[in-house]
Amino acid sequence: MRLILVGLLAVALAACATVNSNTASGHPEVTVTGSSAAVKAFITSEMINKGYAPHLSSDEMIVFDKLAPANAGSTWMALSVGPLTMRTSFTIVQLGNSVRVVGTPAMVSWAGYPREEPVGGVFTTFPVAVSDLDAVLASVRSHFHAA
Repeated sequence: MRLILVGLLAVALAACATVNSNTASGHPEVTVTGSSAAVKAFITSEMINKGYAPHLSSDEMIVFDKLAPANAGSTWMALSVGPLTMRTSFTIVQLGNSVRVVGTPAMVSWAGYPREEPVGGVFTTFPVAVSDLDAVLASVRSHFHAA
């Protein structure tokens, strides 16, 4: 019984944690010199190289999905009807000669219907989603040069 209470307390405390960056948006971001079309194409190539598939695209946003590793997030895997999906969204905004790119990692669980949750809280066990996002933003910064 005590073990169950400790487990529930750990999940509750983890829910208080968030992935936060010291940026205006509170998410990982970078501002570079270039065009939004070129940045968007570069991000698409980088995410495909990391095994993600494009899920949704618009003029100012692109979203990618990838199945989460089978051994990750056992708590949520138990509650999910299907596999967990790592979802990474990039908001891409042209600001004159600069492009601001804001990344947002999330997880999609399937407890009867798709439910998207931000990475953080109970999803802190998915560092791969955050590290993939950080690596792509670092590549964008390196390729296009920070503004």
